[in-house]
Amino acid sequence: MGHANAEAATDSFYSEIHQYNYERPGFSKATGHFTQLVWRATQRLGIAAAQCPNGSRVYVYHYQPQGNYIGRFPTNVLPPQEAQMPHRSSSPGNTGGGDSSCFCPQGHSMRRVATNGASLCDSCDTGHFEQGSSIYSCRTCDYELCISCASEQLFAAAAATSAGGGFKLYENCDSYGDDFDGCGPTWPCKEPHLQAVRQIAARAERMGAAAFNSIGCIKHSVRRKLSDVSSNNGWHGPGAGIYVRDSDVPRGWLFLPDTDSFGQDIVRYTGDCVFKAAREAEQRQAVAFNTWGYIKHSLDEIKPKRCQAMGGMRGLFVRI
Repeated sequence: MGHANAEAATDSFYSEIHQYNYERPGFSKATGHFTQLVWRATQRLGIAAAQCPNGSRVYVYHYQPQGNYIGRFPTNVLPPQEAQMPHRSSSPGNTGGGDSSCFCPQGHSMRRVATNGASLCDSCDTGHFEQGSSIYSCRTCDYELCISCASEQLFAAAAATSAGGGFKLYENCDSYGDDFDGCGPTWPCKEPHLQAVRQIAARAERMGAAAFNSIGCIKHSVRRKLSDVSSNNGWHGPGAGIYVRDSDVPRGWLFLPDTDSFGQDIVRYTGDCVFKAAREAEQRQAVAFNTWGYIKHSLDEIKPKRCQAMGGMRGLFVRI
């Protein structure tokens, strides 16, 4: 209140930077305007002005998605020199041979595969994998990780670039706690219904959430290590798991790795940029495209499929 114009009000908010401690990131009333103003995940800003009876002007700022979430300051309020740096791609699959964000102790890139027989996780030493179940494997070193242990590496690598973008599926995984109020389980089906997931995603998008799971829990933040819930009822099948915000996924889209929906094609995009493919799909009012480049007007049953890579990613993109 009392600022001559919106530019002066914005400058006043930003001046709180001098009171912000980057070594102890978090919220305080003294810096709350500044931290929201520079919040990295915020995509849109609206400013309204009103004239008071005494002649002063009031400016109201509306941010979408809003920021200042506890636990998310380190990746959203960055020192000025870091905030200007471009995002570094960290999605699994960038290096072709394996999932580039998941490595064995010798530094080899690991790939998600189906087991040929019973085996044991080399990290947690718990739980034998039945034949056909998913694990992460380095065949060079004969080193294997269960989904839960691998997700810790995958999510930690994605965290630095997850401020914006769409949502990426971590299949048959979940992160417990930190749910938005009133966003509990709404869909306890044994097989995921993709339309229901899209409706949950649309709500999570409106709320500026960090993640949501396929039974309707929408989350402020996500734990560093995800939990393997593949044995729980209600989590089986393609599309089941937790969807985490990821800047490598075009905003307004879901990414389901190693998944596809056959047929329903409109046209094929022949480039190697998922953002350009998403833009073309939106222009054609399509609901999905895969990393083969096929843009789809509708979706049939989704199934596991090792797709051709596009921009280091393999799978199906579904419009929210």
